[in-house]
Amino acid sequence: MSNLKEISCKSCGASLIFDPATQMSSCNFCGTKFEIDLAEKSNLVITPDKLFPFSITKDQFKNILLIWLSKGDYTPDDILTSSIFDEINGLYLPQYLYEGSYSGNWSASSGYKKTESYAVVVDNKVKTKKRKFTDWRPSNGQVANKYSILAFAGNSDVLPSTIASFMNQDTFDKEDLKPFKSEYTSGFNIVPFDLDFENVWQSVGYKKAKELYLSDIKQRIPGDKYKDLVYDMNCEHARITNILSPAYIVNYEFGGKKFNVYMDGDKSKRIEGERPIDKARQEKVQLLKKPIRRFWWLSGITTFSIVLIYSNLSNDYRNGFETVIFPIFFLLMLIHGTVVHIKSKKSIKKLLSNSKERRQTILKSMQDGTSIPEELK
Repeated sequence: MSNLKEISCKSCGASLIFDPATQMSSCNFCGTKFEIDLAEKSNLVITPDKLFPFSITKDQFKNILLIWLSKGDYTPDDILTSSIFDEINGLYLPQYLYEGSYSGNWSASSGYKKTESYAVVVDNKVKTKKRKFTDWRPSNGQVANKYSILAFAGNSDVLPSTIASFMNQDTFDKEDLKPFKSEYTSGFNIVPFDLDFENVWQSVGYKKAKELYLSDIKQRIPGDKYKDLVYDMNCEHARITNILSPAYIVNYEFGGKKFNVYMDGDKSKRIEGERPIDKARQEKVQLLKKPIRRFWWLSGITTFSIVLIYSNLSNDYRNGFETVIFPIFFLLMLIHGTVVHIKSKKSIKKLLSNSKERRQTILKSMQDGTSIPEELK
């Protein structure tokens, strides 16, 4: 890794390590163009031990990205033809793999749902009734198990806050880990290990271990429910491994605004991000919902008026209201409400499905390499 260089983005502050031979020219996080000549020789404080290699190519990622972008009820119809993508390049993100075991003691009150019979006297007769209650009993035990936890080791102060969340939810298979070799990182950018393993464990790793520990305890507590849980936990690391995890982090611009999309670079294919919203379609949907709201508003006023009239009638006329007016009114209200609801839902469904069909037609044309119909551009 002696030929690697490092550069800090002037726009977002992110640090990236790269091989000058890859001709990296833009920041993965904000899309800002770099002047490669300004990069300095990398001085890696923490070097990776292992990594998860990329198994998804740029072309595969782009196809998955287009499919993801084309989805959504309120995604603009021209999302695929009007989006401007920055340079697509994968990168490796730093993580610590904590392997070890947790142990501890717990105590709680276990609740057992029970039913008992009891006798009561009603009209000088003894009747048997049943009641349900919870029988609370003390319980305690010990827990001991192993953990394998990945935690993001990049500097969240300069990287987008959503990156840490995305990486800390990463799932993995240890069998996919490979010993670090520079050929795996050739052509990809690297985010350095900016945080030491102790700080990352305290802020992220310990919380994950605690979640596993509590889940383990809850499976062991007897009874139907519990309360007053008290526990202690000790963690002991067997090893801590410096890991590089692959990801595609891409910026795209639509309507003058920038959006990010994140996806794993290995087989898990998690993809997260933000799609722009077609506000005009949102407003149309709200207009199509108005008849439903108007119906319930008018129904409420009409019902109140009828009840008010009924309360002022003499007993002779009330019988007619109860046997004729009320049943007819509520039947008509039910029929009318059903018709209004069905019409509104049908119109909304048609509006949204037409939009999705247009996007799917554009997507298929792009995947097949055929020209996009002029009316859809």
